[in-house]
Amino acid sequence: MAQPLTRPGAAAFDRMDGNITYLLTTIAKQIENEIPDLLQGTDLNTTGYRILKSVQAYDDLSISDLGRIMQIDRAQISRAAVALAGQGYVSFHDHPGNKRKKMVSLTPRGVEVLALVAPRFDARRARIEAALGPRLGDTLAALHIVRDALPR
Repeated sequence: MAQPLTRPGAAAFDRMDGNITYLLTTIAKQIENEIPDLLQGTDLNTTGYRILKSVQAYDDLSISDLGRIMQIDRAQISRAAVALAGQGYVSFHDHPGNKRKKMVSLTPRGVEVLALVAPRFDARRARIEAALGPRLGDTLAALHIVRDALPR
């Protein structure tokens, strides 16, 4: 698991911790850096996991929808989804109203691997939520405001 950061030169860290975009970027990177540890024992990478979680949340998604939701280039999503299909985690089918649109669905193997790693990700989320304590609701509301203020 990722270790907490030590704070050499705390004054320098404090100056940067007051910069909201720097702090958000640092937190996002810490969270992302922990994902490989949470995926140990699987053949998933971070992008593959995020695709599976997005498809799980929305049932079926097109490659374009995945790109928008995940904020990742459509070509990268397409390559990763094809790799996931080759691993047996997702399948493709045509969109009922648009035959040119490729939809992505979880396979039973995809559901199984997500169930395998879910307790690990749940424990991480619980650790973060516990650290926030009663400020969790306000923090989530503030993060939604930040997200909505940024271009998509």
